[in-house]
Amino acid sequence: MAVLDPLNDKFDVFSVALSDVAEVNAQTILKRTILPGANMSMTPNSDGTVTLAAVGGGGGGADGNAIFGSFGGAPPPSDTVGQNGDYTLDISANPMLVCGPKAGTWPTTLTPVYNAPTAAKAWVNFDGTTPVPTITSAYNVSSVTRYGTGRFQINFTNPLSAAGASAILTTSWASGWGCYAYFDTQSYPTTAITNYNARIMTSNSNVGNVDCPVNGVVIFQN
Repeated sequence: MAVLDPLNDKFDVFSVALSDVAEVNAQTILKRTILPGANMSMTPNSDGTVTLAAVGGGGGGADGNAIFGSFGGAPPPSDTVGQNGDYTLDISANPMLVCGPKAGTWPTTLTPVYNAPTAAKAWVNFDGTTPVPTITSAYNVSSVTRYGTGRFQINFTNPLSAAGASAILTTSWASGWGCYAYFDTQSYPTTAITNYNARIMTSNSNVGNVDCPVNGVVIFQN
């Protein structure tokens, strides 16, 4: 059963008229603003969604159009439009309440979060000590290939869109010494990172290049 925390659960409210987004807590939206004004009730469902329904005459729910379910980020279908506007609520994943005046139009293009400049475009955690580097977890990385001791190529599933990528590289202890990781500009002076892959080295001051058991690469790009 979905449970709302009125003070701490946040909802993004999109106004079609204002083309703006504001973040407010559940108490403000559900108890003080939207539901009373629309004469609607809210019932959590076992599948994590919430049902909004008319509870009396007048107001946004009076036409009997109960509004319920998850629309997966898509605009609500026309039969969920109440008299006071469009509302859809889904708390099965990231709580979001989308609302807008009935006369408005929904935006035709939305930018997914993963396309935002602040989001990682690719990342991977892998073991560099196995003959074929073993990926522990990853996003947008199809494989890691070895081309020498302590030298690894990170292959992107989907290519990056432009030049100028930046990265965070981490590695672990090996051969009795702490290791460090960096782009392999020694072997690839100008192509250590491309739209299709990134090449890194792991080494330490004791033995030079060395294979390390825990390695992390995170790629950012506008």
